[in-house]
Amino acid sequence: MLEAYTGAERFLKVQPAMAMPDFGNTHNISPIARSGRALRCHIAANSNQVEGEKLVLVAMGGMEFRLPVQDWPQLPGIRWIVPQAWDVRRDDTTAFESLRLPFSDVLASCDAVITKPGYGMFTEAACNGCRCCM
Repeated sequence: MLEAYTGAERFLKVQPAMAMPDFGNTHNISPIARSGRALRCHIAANSNQVEGEKLVLVAMGGMEFRLPVQDWPQLPGIRWIVPQAWDVRRDDTTAFESLRLPFSDVLASCDAVITKPGYGMFTEAACNGCRCCM
């Protein structure tokens, strides 16, 4: 792999990236992320969101990994947005798919996201002004 990286004419480092001082062929480029639209009014109209609730998206970046949201304590002022496939039946949750919005718009509308570490989720959360929790 190192041979391929050093043999390339240019090695594009998508930011944020490690320093990689041993490579003389690196070229920094801006983060790659989708920008969403904050559509909190749409989410409120299509869920049971109570005025003033914080929206927390629970997303594992495309991995089929289920968190035990059903067993989490109910926290006043928090609305969890979770995948429909998880079949979480609580008053404080909304199925992501029921919002009928692109992922980037839901992310841009949330106050925080609980996720796994990964470049895509971190950069999209940062570029859309959403806090990440691992």
